Amino acid sequence: MKKLGLLLLLLLAVLTGCAGAGVPAVEDCGWTLSSVQGGENGQVVACEPDRQTENPSAAVLEMDCTAKDGTITLTDRTNGKTYTGTYALEAADPESKTYFVALEGEEGLAVCGNTTFYDGSAAPTFIIRFDDYVLNFTAA
Repeated sequence: MKKLGLLLLLLLAVLTGCAGAGVPAVEDCGWTLSSVQGGENGQVVACEPDRQTENPSAAVLEMDCTAKDGTITLTDRTNGKTYTGTYALEAADPESKTYFVALEGEEGLAVCGNTTFYDGSAAPTFIIRFDDYVLNFTAA
């Protein structure tokens, strides 16, 4: 009985990895793109379809991100392309985890953590910053 209880507790811990219990690692979740920011003012230049009304001048982009064993993969469902690269943990603290990311010839930093929004809700987010743009992902 103790083994069953321990197994259930372990399973619960794994399943809540992206449910706000602590700071998630990039590997803990599948990620869905919410927006791409770019340009001089950091305006939204692309976004998921659900955010199109908030950003009417932005292109629609459906993209997923997964990370495992040092490999990061972005899958663009809009055009069927896949982009791969590498990532490595740079730093961790109680609020976030920071990663170095190299993807298709570009290098940048990424942060994974729980973001609290204006309405008080919170969700796991993964944000990748390159020189000219920022990719914002939420847990799928």
